[in-house]
Amino acid sequence: MKKRILLIAFVLLCNLSFMHLQAQESSKLTSRKVSKTLAAKHENESYKNFRFTLGGGYSRWLGSNLSGGSKELKDFNSSLRNGFNIDVEAQYYTHEYMGFGLNGTFVQYSNDKTQELGIEETDKIFFLGATWNARHVSNKWGFYSGLGLGPLFYSGKGTIMGQSAKLNKTVLGINANLVAEYHLTESIGAGLKFSVTAGSFKLEGVDDRMSVSSLMLGGFLSFKTK
Repeated sequence: MKKRILLIAFVLLCNLSFMHLQAQESSKLTSRKVSKTLAAKHENESYKNFRFTLGGGYSRWLGSNLSGGSKELKDFNSSLRNGFNIDVEAQYYTHEYMGFGLNGTFVQYSNDKTQELGIEETDKIFFLGATWNARHVSNKWGFYSGLGLGPLFYSGKGTIMGQSAKLNKTVLGINANLVAEYHLTESIGAGLKFSVTAGSFKLEGVDDRMSVSSLMLGGFLSFKTK
């Protein structure tokens, strides 16, 4: 009787041990499966981030100059084509390679020959548009491109022989850019941006359209956050 009781106890102990091992193995398999799922989710989520840039540089006014007038007037218009730009952009990437954002670009051209010719002119152009962005990022470098569409605001003021005139226009503008960025840290970068903003409008009494398009090259700082 005593041997039978010991045998039963031994069998029960073996069953309990086997059931415990099965539970542990099942827990490990579940844990591994959950871990892989979380890792994949984390990997995908790591592509999602915000990127902000602030920069500026040289601008070149596109379009043709006035063909008439004296050499001094032609030189004045030629010098007026050189200006500066300030560029601000906010982007959100929903994918490893693609995202969307908002771009604001301010450009100013000015020339003052009041003493020599009695002429002064200042032209300001501001583009604000929604953008589609693409990127390819490696360990130390990032390459970006963007295409934007939105309103382009032009404001011009000129003085000729003491007579002043102003002109304000709003047209549909397009912005395209290419960017090379070097990662200073995980969240801060610096680089060069080449971009073009295009737009034009019709002036009364003039056959040709007036171009308010600009070619721009400048540097920038970028800031990234999850």
